Amino acid sequence: MSRTPTADIPTADLVTRTLQAVADAVPVADRPATDRRIVPLAPGVLATTTPGRHRWRGGRRSAAAVLGAAAALVVAVVAVRAGGDGDDAGPATDLSDPASVQFVPEWLPDDVTTEVGLVGRMTDSGLALDAALLGSPDGTGDVLVAGLERSDGQPITEQQVREVRNAIDTPTARLEDSGAEGRDGSRGWVAVSRGSASRDDALAAGAALMDDADWSDVLPGWTPQPVPLGWLPDFAPTYRTRYAGDDRSVDVLAVAGDLPEADVLPTLLVDPRTVTVRDQQGWISSLPSAGSEMLLWQEAPGLVGAVIADGLSSDELVQVADELRVAEQPAGDADVEVVAEGDVEGMAYRIERQDTLSEGRCVTLYVDDVPTGPSCGLDPSDGTAREIGPVERNDDVTLVWGILAADVREATVGPFATVRAPALPLDPDDPASLRYVLLALPTPSTPVDITFSDAGGNALGVTTVDPRGTIGG
Repeated sequence: MSRTPTADIPTADLVTRTLQAVADAVPVADRPATDRRIVPLAPGVLATTTPGRHRWRGGRRSAAAVLGAAAALVVAVVAVRAGGDGDDAGPATDLSDPASVQFVPEWLPDDVTTEVGLVGRMTDSGLALDAALLGSPDGTGDVLVAGLERSDGQPITEQQVREVRNAIDTPTARLEDSGAEGRDGSRGWVAVSRGSASRDDALAAGAALMDDADWSDVLPGWTPQPVPLGWLPDFAPTYRTRYAGDDRSVDVLAVAGDLPEADVLPTLLVDPRTVTVRDQQGWISSLPSAGSEMLLWQEAPGLVGAVIADGLSSDELVQVADELRVAEQPAGDADVEVVAEGDVEGMAYRIERQDTLSEGRCVTLYVDDVPTGPSCGLDPSDGTAREIGPVERNDDVTLVWGILAADVREATVGPFATVRAPALPLDPDDPASLRYVLLALPTPSTPVDITFSDAGGNALGVTTVDPRGTIGG
């Protein structure tokens, strides 16, 4: 695979002048002084809004949107420079919207033949994120701490904090490492203790963050370094496609984000080593919690490529990456439809449905405007309860959400049906539509049996649900 170098003096000058012109044109509101001890990152290193799962469907054209347009122009300029007018520029690809890019492998090992399909599609969330790496005085350990804040001022949920921790833990933590998390109102935090650092150190770092305390007062002698985490796979907008065999598997990811500087990224990864991939520097690292390895590289401004594999050699990892192509973008997905909205025991909810070209039908439940999905590829033949479990919890109530078979009409809890709720259609115009149920159970609550019944009151099946389980798990 041959590539024309993309950086020369005229191009760099054009990019610089374009970004400067956009920056001059963007109105920036005054911000109040802050006493936060996590040092704000340089502009462009970490976005003010760190992506997660919610795609905003409209609204004002913000400064971030204008800067995103500038980034798209930069990508377009680079693409023109890279393509030139020769015949070996490769197939035309559109990288102007990194959040919509999907990679397709042109080569896979012979025994990795089954395309499992799109196993993850993360979109935008509206969470602001600051992060720092706190190095211990003796240099034998560190704490990676991240502060989260909802830009709309609504409370951060347990599920949001848990998703952030999973996204951070997977590429950065060894099995022996520990961590902690917490939340209070619209703010939350996640901390991972690595090496000789202890869980108490993580708790201290999280408390310092929430209290706006000085690091030197809480962890004397520890050295903070700002680090960007907006590139994390499955936290930033990510297209993730899986291919599998009997004993080996490959996940191909396109992530909307920018990797940290080359001297910072290795400090975040587990056992990293550099390789040459797609004619540039890449990093292979271990994912101990998954028993896999990950290859990372910066495909283009605003676009990170990743291959996560179980059972592949380093050479095979690189070959998969070297022979990826960008999938042609579909004409577009159907508009999002609101299936239902209302209030359950003080929790506002909204259910949205969208038919997508890449994932089939997707359904997302929002609780207090926070997404708890989506669930995609819904198949009426999947059984009485396609999925069911707790999605939100407060001191009084645990909300259980389920997607059910088309013939279910009611869900009841316990032998005496102490709690009951109707199973309503996800598509009221389709008699064969799957159905959904929302059950409000007291907090705390022990595991309960939920019975599903048809229109005649006949029991179709029973499922045991633990309301104390992981939110969204």
